[in-house]
Amino acid sequence: MAEYTKPVCRGSWALGTACGRCERCLATKPSITTPPLDPDTLLPCRFCGKQPFPEPQNVSTSRDDLRAVWCRGNGLGGCGAMGPEHKTDAEAIAAWNARSPLDQATLEAVARVRACRALIDIEPADLRTILDALQP
Repeated sequence: MAEYTKPVCRGSWALGTACGRCERCLATKPSITTPPLDPDTLLPCRFCGKQPFPEPQNVSTSRDDLRAVWCRGNGLGGCGAMGPEHKTDAEAIAAWNARSPLDQATLEAVARVRACRALIDIEPADLRTILDALQP
């Protein structure tokens, strides 16, 4: 575990909770990866390594027609993770491919959270308590 000279937040870039200002967040900020040359090629899911559905899916809300790339759900060999929502398939694919890969510690934490959720019936809002407990 790295030693920091100033107080640090308990957030995580991978979970979208990093403050972006503390010493640890600045030191661990992920670099942007270059998307593949072929804009129709989808990279594997960064959480489970499986291939997502071959094309973005409709994630419409009441008025918006938004598209997002989805990892195949648990019953289809994936984890069901969803990429960022965008108005076009091309934008959704580019956003999915531009996400930084996760480090091994984060992948292990994600696996522990999934194991916990499989054992107990938990609401997503209560997930923060478990994630805080997993922080070193």
